[in-house]
Order: sequence, then C-alpha cells, then structure tokens
Amino acid sequence: MDIFKKLVLLMIVLMPVSYASDVILVSDNFADKLVAQTIADELDEFVLVESPWGNFSNDTLNEILNESPEDVVIIGGTVAVPENYTTSLENENITVERINGSDRFDTNNITINRFKDLFVNKSILIVYANGTNDTYGNITNVTFVLTDGNKTSVSEEVMENISDNITVLEDAAYNYSGLLKRLQNHGFQVSTASMPGNVLKAKIERRMNTIQTTLQALEQNGINISELDTKYGALTDAYDGGNYSYAYALAIQLEDDLKAKQYKTTGNTKVEKTVKVKTNNGKSSNDDSDDDEEEIEYENETEDENEDDDEEENNETSE
Repeated sequence: MDIFKKLVLLMIVLMPVSYASDVILVSDNFADKLVAQTIADELDEFVLVESPWGNFSNDTLNEILNESPEDVVIIGGTVAVPENYTTSLENENITVERINGSDRFDTNNITINRFKDLFVNKSILIVYANGTNDTYGNITNVTFVLTDGNKTSVSEEVMENISDNITVLEDAAYNYSGLLKRLQNHGFQVSTASMPGNVLKAKIERRMNTIQTTLQALEQNGINISELDTKYGALTDAYDGGNYSYAYALAIQLEDDLKAKQYKTTGNTKVEKTVKVKTNNGKSSNDDSDDDEEEIEYENETEDENEDDDEEENNETSE
C-alpha cells in the first residue's frame, strides 16, 4: 500500500463521528424550563435547546438541525414557541410533538404525566409559579411542581406516585402556610427550604432595575415620587447590607405601591390588600435574632389589571 492510501485511511479513522440526538425545544420561560431541563438530564438521547420566548429564531432552528434529530419535543404553546418551528422541522422530515396546556400549571402537569416514569422516586420541589427566569441549575434530581400558594400544578394523588418527600421553596411573593398544612394533612413529609442565595440576589436585582426605571418615568411625567423614593432607599440599604430576604419583601411591596401610583393617575379604583411577609426587621443577614412576621399593607392592582396579568401568563404556555 502506497503512502497516499495510508494517509487517506488514517484520515478516515481520525475523522470525528457525528451522533444524532433528539431535541427538547422550550422557550426561556421560567416555568417550562424547569421541567424540560429535568427531562433532558434524564434522557441521554435528548439535548435541550432554548428559544427566545415568543420569537422564531433561525439560529435556534440551525442549532436543532445540527443535532440531526429524528424527533423534537416542544414544551410550551405556540405563543411561547411559535408554530414556525413545527413547520420548518417537519419540512426536514423531523417528527414534532408539542406538549402544552391552557396555562403554565396545565403544561407542567401534562409534561410530568407524559414523562412520569422519569420522575418516580425524585423528591418534589414546589416553587412559585409566577417566578421569573431564574436559574435553578444547581438543583438537580428533583421534580419541579408549580404553586400559587393555593393550588399546585400536579394533584396530590399524582405526587403520591412520585415521592413522599416534598420541599416547598420559600418565596416572599406568596403565602405558603396553607399549602404546607394541606400537604402535611395528606400524609406527605413536608419541609421548607430557603431560596438559593444566588437566585434570590438575582431576583432582587431585576426588580430593583425595573423599579428604578418606573420611578424615573413617573418623575419625568411630573408625578411626586418622594415617598416612593424613600422606600427605594430602604430597599437599596437592605440589599447593600446583604439582607436579601428583607430586601425582597420590600421590593414586592414597592412594586405594588408603584402600580397603585400609576393607577391613581388614570383614575382607576384600587383595592386594599394586606399580606404577611417574613422579614427580620431590617437587621443584618448575619444577625442571629429570630425572624418576625411583619404585616405590610399595600394598594393592589385593579381587577382589570389582574385579568390582564393572568391572560399574559396563560399566553406564555398556550394559544
């Protein structure tokens, strides 16, 4: 065999082998990503690909095609993950299955039941459904179930078939005490866990940026924000002092105060609402004192706005 043939054979041997992988396609929506990531982690033949929420991206399509998949599972509705993906993939003779419900709760429930064998014997982690796009990548080997403080995305009967161990992730945005009692009365072993520090910090930073932008807009429109600005100062002090739990509670309160201020300028009627948030009364996060519950009264949004919020959340996984 001459040297040329030897070189050709050597090049063939050294050529990288390309393996096909099926794909789970999901938007960067917080709720859908949680369950999609768990499935991708469990199924070696699948890779997870994210698409910008509500947008068709040629870059994302090419990323999928580069995996040479035979099957693509889309988690989320056509608003979150546009139908253009289905059409484009089917044009490439790729089989597409879409899993979605009427809202994020329904999508989570349908997805878990669709892949239920993957979740058996995994501890259940219940998280606030209306969270933002935070990363829980450091939390693995769990079944993410959504809640609003009352209902859960997956029924108690289904959870029984997954695990007896449930952890509720604490979040100042909702009251989970009733949920804890109901799950305990059902016979589950229930515990609570603080939100991971990096997640809580990121949540506060995003809220602070939004609040600051809103304050500037109000001020530019000639609206007196002195009282709100003082509250923002208290929020900043809590954040800078590393007291993230208290800062998060203040941020939630201030967001609702801002909504009330905005509605006041349009003459909309407001409703009063009192919630309890767990704080440590402004003390340093290193303080060993026990936490207290503090009642915070704030003016909540109008019923019309609530309906708009619900519709927007539903759109993220439906339509």
